[in-house]
Parts: sequence; C-alpha cells; structure tokens
Amino acid sequence: MSGLEPETKRERRARAREERRERETAEAAAALRRTRLAQLGVLAVAAAAVVALLVVLLVNDNSTKSKIKTVAGEAVPGEGYVNALFAGIPEQGLALGNPQAPVTMDEFADLQCPFCRQYSVQALADLVNQYVRPGKVRMVFHSLDFIGNDSHTAALAAQAAGQQNRLWPFIELWYENQGTENSGYVTDAFINKIAQGAGVNVAALTSARRSPPAQTAIDDANALATANNVNSTPSFLLGRSGGKPTPFQPSSLTTGAFTGALNQVISRSGG
Repeated sequence: MSGLEPETKRERRARAREERRERETAEAAAALRRTRLAQLGVLAVAAAAVVALLVVLLVNDNSTKSKIKTVAGEAVPGEGYVNALFAGIPEQGLALGNPQAPVTMDEFADLQCPFCRQYSVQALADLVNQYVRPGKVRMVFHSLDFIGNDSHTAALAAQAAGQQNRLWPFIELWYENQGTENSGYVTDAFINKIAQGAGVNVAALTSARRSPPAQTAIDDANALATANNVNSTPSFLLGRSGGKPTPFQPSSLTTGAFTGALNQVISRSGG
C-alpha cells in the first residue's frame, strides 16, 4: 500500500486552479512580449520611413539648389542667368512670348511659395527655351497672395514690374533669392535689390506698386483663380490661344511633367 494519501476533490480543484493561474500568467507574459515586439516593429518601420523621407527631401533640396545659376561677384545672385534666359523674348505686361503663339499656359503662383520656386528653378528655363523662345507657347503669370501679407506686397511688386514689361525676369530672380515664407524678408530693400538685378527701374516700380492698377491686377488674378477653382500654388491652365483653357495639374514640377501635355495641345492647335 502506498504511503501517499489520495487527493480529495477539494485538493484536485485547488491544484487545477493553480495550474490555470500559471497557464494564464504564462500566456499573458507571452502576449505582452508579442505586443512589445510588434510595437518595436512599428517603431522601426516608422523610423525607416522618416529616414527615407529625409533622404528624399535632402536629394530634392540638393537637386533644386544645383540648378540655380549664379556667378561669383554678382550684385544679386542669379541676375546674369535670369537676364540671359529672357533676353530677346517679347514681354507684354503679364505675358511672355510671341502674342501669336498657338498655345497659352497660365500660371497662378505666390512669390513666397516654395513649390512655386521649385517649378521655377527646376522646369521654367527648359520650358522657356523649348517652347516660348521658338514661339510655340505664350506664358501668362498671375500673382496671387495666398500665404500672407508679404505675399500681397510681393504680388504688388510683380505687377509693378509688369508695367515695365519686366515681370518675368523679376519673378524668376525673386525665386532665385526667395526667403522663408512669412519670415519678414519681403522688405523694400529686398524688392529694390531684385528690381535692380532684373533691369527694372526702381523708382518707377516703387511708385507703381502703390498705385491702384497694381491692386486691380491682383484682384483680377484672384477672381480668375476663383473662377477656375485654383486653390493651391502653383496651378496651371493650358489651352489654345484665344480659346477656353482647361486646368492642368502636372505630376511633378519638373520639365518632363509638362512636355507631354504641351506637345499634345500644340499638335491639336496646328503649331
């Protein structure tokens, strides 16, 4: 006969409860480990995404900066490049290019907008040389004031430069020297520096940007933007000259994102 007493029903229940508690404790610990591992995985993925984004931003920023054409000793960085870019191309008010060009592209932009600068630096020169200079496309600039009070001041200055038929060198040189939005960099001194570099008469610009016609031009630009559901910058309209243009949203702000649409409209327009 064994020396062990048989378990009573109460003892069996107590042992079963203890075993269940041990299993539950082990399962809870395992679940906690799985949760922590999952959280660490999410954090690792998020960290990798942040690093990837920073790399993309850095590459884009560097590629943008690499396209700025400056020469040592210039009074205004980029002035030589800008004036050479537009030399010999007809300008009239807001428009750049041959008035008889078969296609017109309207641009709505804010001079403080960093994305507008990106388009200007990455794509504009190629488009001017490939389409505007040969007389295939006429560009029209509409200066908006979306971002803040400095945007309004900048828009008035651009309109005033347009009264001297020097709007395009003015805005391109502005983008070459653009500061951080709403940082207060848009001062009279900054505007005058850009005007001088772009071949604009400073005294005439100072007077014109405080005149009713400059404000009227901004009001007209805002009204046209509203009529075409423009709610971001830069935005574009594209169409046959003299016809009703349609909104065009490029896939990126690089030259290649514009060429297909421009070639298509030129072909349809007989250009």
